[in-house]
Amino acid sequence: GAPMLPRELPYAGEVAALCALEYAREGRHERAREIVDLALRRFLPTPNLHYIAASLDLTAGRPDDAILQFKRCLAYRDQVLVVPIQDGITSHVSLTGIAQAMLQKHDPVRAERLLLQSIAMQPDYEVSHLVLSRLYLARQQPQRALQVLTDYLSGHPEAAGICQQVTMILMTPPPQREGSGAGGPATEEDIWIVGLAAHPSPVPGIAIHRVSVIE
Repeated sequence: GAPMLPRELPYAGEVAALCALEYAREGRHERAREIVDLALRRFLPTPNLHYIAASLDLTAGRPDDAILQFKRCLAYRDQVLVVPIQDGITSHVSLTGIAQAMLQKHDPVRAERLLLQSIAMQPDYEVSHLVLSRLYLARQQPQRALQVLTDYLSGHPEAAGICQQVTMILMTPPPQREGSGAGGPATEEDIWIVGLAAHPSPVPGIAIHRVSVIE
């Protein structure tokens, strides 16, 4: 018989994802969240919809919810899908997202493992390298952070986000002993991933605009 509307219409969730995306791009994250939550309840879920939900959860500082949504993206791997999705949403892109959530949960060991796994799967994915560099910065390992970035630049000299991150590291004052003068460790306001507003997404424009350092 005829499908029950609107649950079984495969593109209804994609339309909702686009609407949520526009609100998110305007900074209206609460409204975007309302649309995504409604779509997940009423429409046929898609990897794109789960990914946008996960991105909003990361932005809102809800890492456990983000991990759940990213894992749902991973569950679609190797499935035949009715709707098109961006390459990587069911693999390395979502692994990197889970790693970002692990950093929010103050679990850098698991985050590093996931990032290295993501890079092994897709070495060209810039965001994985940016986040891994940020992880090493938070560990006060700037040389290691720079090595990650310069290794990527050797094969991708046009990567603007990587270049900006290198510049930020080089301009950040090193830690100094108490009483030795101005300066000190880079703070949360100093260390943040630049250029993530342009990172790949299931629908162009979604982004994790800022990821705080490990406290």
